[in-house]
Amino acid sequence: MALHCPPEAKDILDTFSETDHSGYCLAHLFTHYDVPNGVLGLAYVGTTGSTSGGICSQRTTLKEEDASLNTGFTTSLNHGVVQPFLLVSLVTTHEVGCTLGPMPVLSWWVGWLGWTRVFLPIPTYCTLVDRSISF
Repeated sequence: MALHCPPEAKDILDTFSETDHSGYCLAHLFTHYDVPNGVLGLAYVGTTGSTSGGICSQRTTLKEEDASLNTGFTTSLNHGVVQPFLLVSLVTTHEVGCTLGPMPVLSWWVGWLGWTRVFLPIPTYCTLVDRSISF
């Protein structure tokens, strides 16, 4: 059974994606907003084809509005507690990695970069289109 993103996390990503980020390969929002349900980050997963998203993707129409799907966010606040810098760094690394593509694509990058601990199979709140990591 696939779990879905809390609406607040998706709203943050959607709002940030409304801005035209097509001049950049990746736009990542760093915030100190306490997203419900323990979500610390969210990003569009890199894909190929007509529904492309992720790193270096072009601006596209999503829900009848233009959107930049080369975006993600990380927050440093969880359940009212400021998170340690290392954890926020790992979440950011995970979200940036998700923009490179789904796990089969990431397996080469993970081995080459030595990121084996960043992409362990863990429960997520989001589907393959939108990935998050929560602790």
